[in-house]
Amino acid sequence: MATIEQVKLSVRRTRVPASEGTLRAGVVSGLIAGLIMALVMMGHSSSAGMGFWTPMKTIAATWMGVNALVGGFWTVALGLATHFACAALWGAIFSSLIWRREAVAAAFWEGLVYGVAVWLIMTYIGLPIFDQTMMPRVGMMPGWWFYDHLIYGACLCVTPAVRRSMYPAEEGFYERSREREIPAAYP
Repeated sequence: MATIEQVKLSVRRTRVPASEGTLRAGVVSGLIAGLIMALVMMGHSSSAGMGFWTPMKTIAATWMGVNALVGGFWTVALGLATHFACAALWGAIFSSLIWRREAVAAAFWEGLVYGVAVWLIMTYIGLPIFDQTMMPRVGMMPGWWFYDHLIYGACLCVTPAVRRSMYPAEEGFYERSREREIPAAYP
């Protein structure tokens, strides 16, 4: 039978609550995936002749309406901030849905499915409610819009690795607590 001191000692090994670690890792991986998604979106927009910053301006239209399409630096900054806030939020949700010991390959496939779910939600709920300026522009290139969300989901495969690298002590605590029994009280 373990003493109360031993139980208290083993509980103190966890530096960060699991939920907090999950959310932080999700935000970081969401920002990484959001950066890659934004670069792909802006590269495609530029190569299609629509302008490099057009995706960020249409995202800023959430707050500014159609005037965002002719905006300058601050409009682009607002679009980037909105995009990265959404990417971080979706990343945190994804991180809370997967197992933190998930293999990268499994997280990749789960991320693809999650990317499709995010695409569905953003296309059929988010845009109609929050950004009616962006809706017709997405309608002009629906394949790329879908592809960008697949890229976002695929890039979320780093989530379990980010979690393990950010909180190795937490990971070790859970592994040790599962593998061994709490020793009996010493004489």
